[in-house]
Amino acid sequence: MRGCCQSFCWGRDCTNLQEPSGGRSQEVRFAIWREIDLTKCLWNVPPEHMKTRKVHHVALANEAIGFLHIITRHAGNELIFSAPRGGVMSDATISECIKRINERDQKNWWERVL
Repeated sequence: MRGCCQSFCWGRDCTNLQEPSGGRSQEVRFAIWREIDLTKCLWNVPPEHMKTRKVHHVALANEAIGFLHIITRHAGNELIFSAPRGGVMSDATISECIKRINERDQKNWWERVL
C-alpha cells in the first residue's frame, strides 16, 4: 500500500478482527492462534484478556474468519498480531490506525459530496 508505514498496516490488520468481532483493543492485541477455532468460527478469549476477568466465547463473523485465513502466521510467535519489532502491539498503534482510517473516510466523504 502506497504511503503506508509498516506499523499502520499491522494496526489496520488488527482492526480487521476487532471491528467484526466487537472485541476490545486489549483482547485483539493479545489474541493468540490457539484461542481461535476456525472450523467452529469461534474465538475463546481467556479471562486474563477480558475486562471482566471471565472467559468469553465470541462467534466470529464470516468476514473475520476469511481475514484470519489469509493473514500469515509467523514462526515462533503465538500472537496473531505482533508489533513490528516483536511482542504485543501497542494500543497507540491501534488508535493511530483508527484515526487514519477515519481521516481517510472523512476526506473521501467530502470529495463525494463536493
